[in-house]
Amino acid sequence: MDRQTMVNLSKTKITPPFTLEESLTFYCPQENVEAFDNPIVADFHRFMTTSYEPPLTDGTPTMLILPCTKDKPYLISRQHLTVNSHLLSKGFEPAGEVEIPTGLEDHLPSGYDPKVLNNGLLMRDGLSLHRFVISEPLALVPYELIYYYKKIKFLKCFTD
Repeated sequence: MDRQTMVNLSKTKITPPFTLEESLTFYCPQENVEAFDNPIVADFHRFMTTSYEPPLTDGTPTMLILPCTKDKPYLISRQHLTVNSHLLSKGFEPAGEVEIPTGLEDHLPSGYDPKVLNNGLLMRDGLSLHRFVISEPLALVPYELIYYYKKIKFLKCFTD
């Protein structure tokens, strides 16, 4: 399959109102290596290593690492919907309100609590659950940056 066909296929896996930023598509190990020279990827790595601070919490901080998914944004993927629904069913609650992109709730499959779209900390019994996604070439992406990074839609990957 040629690269443009793969890009076109990737576009079908993005949930509106988001769209795919083609300069941030990497389909083979060599492209992942070359991605480190991409200005957006380099800026994200610099931010994570020099400026990022996890949200403050009163609870015991605990990290949950979730997999990257082919569907974007992650919270709408079957895998993340399942994990986040399970966490809610076990009594975890969002620690606060977050800015969910306009129109995203319209794509939530029926039967799911809209709280699954909350990308902030989850709390239960004094435990503060901080979710991260392991993603190439970004490494660990804090859940709170899934929708927005530096007040722009995440890494310009998804633009209106």
